[in-house]
Amino acid sequence: MIEEIRDINDYDYSDEDEEFEDNELEKQLDLYAPSIGRLVMSFNSLEETVNSCLVEEVRNHDDGIGNIIISKMSYSAKVDLLKSLYTYIIHMCGSKRFLARLEPLFQGLVESGTDRNSILHGAWDELNKNSEIKFKTIVHPDGPKHKYRKVTVEMIDKMSQDFYDLSEKLFEFHEDFGQGVGTDDSKV
Repeated sequence: MIEEIRDINDYDYSDEDEEFEDNELEKQLDLYAPSIGRLVMSFNSLEETVNSCLVEEVRNHDDGIGNIIISKMSYSAKVDLLKSLYTYIIHMCGSKRFLARLEPLFQGLVESGTDRNSILHGAWDELNKNSEIKFKTIVHPDGPKHKYRKVTVEMIDKMSQDFYDLSEKLFEFHEDFGQGVGTDDSKV
């Protein structure tokens, strides 16, 4: 993700060239809307895959316990819990070959959540002619700063496809994991 952090006082309100007129802004936002919709759907698909994997890992006799556990959890908490469960089972069962696939997969899951949040929580009403949106305010010792990122329809569409691809990789990992845990790593 390409982002820039700026001091909140760095914005030059006198430079009106960077801002859209209201009718221009509406036209720009209309261009982004379908891609943002696809992003929401693809991220929801990814989160549902995380949910399914979690529910299966904590299953006792039915999916009820797993669904109760995840019902109030954020996406990032689900990702952390799923990684902890996989790591624990890997170490308990001696199936260390899954560790090499685990870290990059979960790094992708964390980055997906961050990317999604930057788009969905972005200040789209402040989109400027440089295609930048403010998506987060952070506090530094020297004062608050805003995080900005450049956005394009193509970038959001690629992000959506990446979410679908990651969902597929997670499902494949989960299937392999379910079939391979507890098998002797030296025989695989």
